[in-house]
Amino acid sequence: MYYRNGRFSSWGFETRQDDFSERDLDVAEWFKVYLDHKEYKEHLDRKQYKDAADDSWPRSYEDVKRAYRDFLRQLYTCIREEIQSAVLRGTSWPDADIEFIFSVPTTWTAIAVTKTFEGLLHEAGYGSEGKNHKVVIGLTEAEAAAVHTFATEKETYSDGQIILVVDAGGGTTDLALLRAEKQSNGDIGLKALDNVHGLELGSVEIDMAFEELAEDRLKRCAFDLGLSEQGCEKAAQRMARDSFRPHKENFGITDGATQRKEDLIAVCKASAALGQLLLSQPALWYFEWSMDDGKNTNDARAAGFQMVYFPALVRLTDNKARKLPSPYVAMAGKAIR
Repeated sequence: MYYRNGRFSSWGFETRQDDFSERDLDVAEWFKVYLDHKEYKEHLDRKQYKDAADDSWPRSYEDVKRAYRDFLRQLYTCIREEIQSAVLRGTSWPDADIEFIFSVPTTWTAIAVTKTFEGLLHEAGYGSEGKNHKVVIGLTEAEAAAVHTFATEKETYSDGQIILVVDAGGGTTDLALLRAEKQSNGDIGLKALDNVHGLELGSVEIDMAFEELAEDRLKRCAFDLGLSEQGCEKAAQRMARDSFRPHKENFGITDGATQRKEDLIAVCKASAALGQLLLSQPALWYFEWSMDDGKNTNDARAAGFQMVYFPALVRLTDNKARKLPSPYVAMAGKAIR
């Protein structure tokens, strides 16, 4: 969302029409996790550590709440318009029975955060425009992802099977470990084997890393480019929004959705095998990076192919923490295109 001179300007795809190089324009993005006071304080500490004079958005916790409220209000307007035109068919919005069910981030472990969110929902209009309108805070995002996965893939699970559901999103990654169990009526149900877990890790981290890299490199040649420090920051933001993100979002889809799914399954299986290897043995390991894989790599580079490098996995100690005579390469590194 964009704010001009402190007032709401645009949101969603509308923001592409604004020029955020303007000095009076604040960019409000990636604010989902900041509703948690703990996360906001950590963000503030990082910002001040990097630059004590940094006056970028959000400047206060109230800024975060305002962004939530404005975003939810815009979303509410879209929902109301869509339901009125496609579902109600003559029934007025205030007279309709409307139940808004929201999942919440798994990382919101403090009840106060959920209560704050619920208050912002009501301020944005949810549950307040009809006597039969109500707001319900339902499952966490990890639980909701697990239920959806089971509901859509139920026939693939058998009694006793262990299921790990990974919901990797924009701002958070949620994990749920479940076991399929046969019920008395013969149906398969789910039982949680552990509390659901959430990590502040998502695809926006990729965007932020690119933006920081671009800003750092622009500042190195700012004099030659005629850019101020703020100009470098704005230019990096534009590069991330207009150039990098579209490439990132389209990466890997040239062969269609089926290929993407197969690639993802292969990555998950490889990750599981690596995790089992590392965690099943009390030994010291390290990754050894080699950015050259001989003639094949050089030939691929010369042909203009993009390369992906996988490090070698090297074992340094035995099961009793004794140093090996020489490092043992358990998995060789490789470069693929």
